[in-house]
Amino acid sequence: MAFVETGRKTAVFGKVFAWVAGIASAVVAAFIVAELGFEKPPEPPEANRVGTYYGEAQNAGLRAGVTFEVQSVEADGDALARIEWVAPLNGMGSLNGQINGEDARFEGQVASLNGPWNTKLSCDFQDADQIRCDYGLTSALVDNRGPQQGSFSARR
Repeated sequence: MAFVETGRKTAVFGKVFAWVAGIASAVVAAFIVAELGFEKPPEPPEANRVGTYYGEAQNAGLRAGVTFEVQSVEADGDALARIEWVAPLNGMGSLNGQINGEDARFEGQVASLNGPWNTKLSCDFQDADQIRCDYGLTSALVDNRGPQQGSFSARR
C-alpha cells in the first residue's frame, strides 16, 4: 500500500512541478526578450501613411478641394491610393505608387467630366499628418488638350 501512496504523491508532485516549471520558463523567456530587445521591430514609417488627407489643389489658377486617401501600403512600400477633386476640377481615380520614407510617387488614370487624364504625382510627407504633392495630368484622349500641372497640400 505504501508503494501506491508514494506513487500517487510522486505523480501529483510531478504535475505540479511541471506546471510551475512551465510558468517559470515563460517568465524567464519574457524577461530575456525584454532585456535583449527581441521585441517586435517598429513599423516602417510607410505603414503610418494610411489614411485620408483633405486639402486644396491648385491647377492653372483654379482652386478645388481634394481628398487623397492612402488605402494600403505593403512592407516593400508599394501603395494604393485614391484621389478625388471637387468642383471646378471634378475628377477621381485610383493610383498605384511607391512610398519610400518621406517620399512617394503615384500614377494612374483619373476620370473627370472632361474625359480621362493620365496622372502622375510626386509627393512628400511633411509630417505624420500632412502630405504635399505636385502632379501632372495628360489627356488620355487624342485631342488638343495640353498637359496640366498643379499641386496640393492636405492633412488628415
